[in-house]
Amino acid sequence: MDATEIQPTYGLTAEQTFGLIAGGEPALTHTVKAAEDSIELAQEDLAAVQLTAQDIVVASAASGQTPYTLAALQYAQEKGALGIGFSCVEDSPLAQLANYPITPVVGPEVITGATLLKAGTAEKMVLNMLSTGIMVKSGKVYQNLMINVVPTNGKTFERAKKIIAEATQTSLLAAERALERANNHVPLAIVLIETKGTIAEAKALLAATNGHVSQAVKLNDKQH
Repeated sequence: MDATEIQPTYGLTAEQTFGLIAGGEPALTHTVKAAEDSIELAQEDLAAVQLTAQDIVVASAASGQTPYTLAALQYAQEKGALGIGFSCVEDSPLAQLANYPITPVVGPEVITGATLLKAGTAEKMVLNMLSTGIMVKSGKVYQNLMINVVPTNGKTFERAKKIIAEATQTSLLAAERALERANNHVPLAIVLIETKGTIAEAKALLAATNGHVSQAVKLNDKQH
């Protein structure tokens, strides 16, 4: 869920962030027996997405010992990818294997063994924190605004205008005009208004800062 929501929220593609689950998509709505016990399945799933050393694998298993998850993290490390291990058991096999273990202390479940309760909630919160932090660090947020929203319908177009107006302290009309000039690209529209430059200049600033709006604005200030 978190990997999927990142896409429209921050303007990423399905190739950049996605989730894998033991048993594949059918396991999202139906129990796929023994899938989480399969080491081979984990290896096949990661091989199918052509995992490389440039990737990051966040392996999640509440118990920290699910064979599918452990095998996935092991495969990732063999490929040189960064491995993050999320579990709710201190010093679990998953935590020991991970480059960066994350082990929140959730305490006993209300119903013993029902890890979809406290552990499941902790998992969602931790993944939210991870993705939010990464998006902020990579420039997908300006001030505290979700600037990489992709205007694909009336609702998101209005949201984009409001974000631009708030980010630049300007009117909705000015925001709409900038968004039109920027061909519906919100970060470009913001840089246009903040720097008072041309489309070409704004694009050059974003290219020089790898799309990081805050850095693009600061770079413009230095240049002038």
